[in-house]
Amino acid sequence: MKYKELTIRCECVICKSCGKQNLLYYLSDFSYGEKLLLTEKTESYIYLNIFNDPTYEEVKNILSLIEQKEISYESNLFKIAYQLTFDSINNEKVIFNDSIRHCTYCHSTNFNNILVKPEYTKIIKLPEITHYEWQKKTEQEKEKTIRSFSPLPWTSTCTHQGRTCRSS
Repeated sequence: MKYKELTIRCECVICKSCGKQNLLYYLSDFSYGEKLLLTEKTESYIYLNIFNDPTYEEVKNILSLIEQKEISYESNLFKIAYQLTFDSINNEKVIFNDSIRHCTYCHSTNFNNILVKPEYTKIIKLPEITHYEWQKKTEQEKEKTIRSFSPLPWTSTCTHQGRTCRSS
């Protein structure tokens, strides 16, 4: 597992629903292309630098070929497909989304506007997103993986890596 040392912003807030304190992490406002993601069950933080990740563009290209149109990085279709390339962290799935933070105790998204204490920064080491399992796949396996996740019917025909493929 790769780790990245980061200076993060910390906010301690109180949940309006259950009254418990939550410590929320954020990257600098100037961290363009960098994200803090969460694992599915324990909600552990994971670091992702999109601009240093060739898989990001690879997934966009595969989706664009399948759909026969340009796919936005902001689309849910792209986010779900890109998430499929992530290696698990401590046997947990990593979620790629820009969702609103929620309480780690009751899952409410309602927090008091007043911080428990002033925002502060600290240096921590976080696991970094990797794609080792994805990189082991052939081009055909990658395309099949992306096609298999979607609830949408794949009806398009595309040419990828010099071959023609049709959905079933």
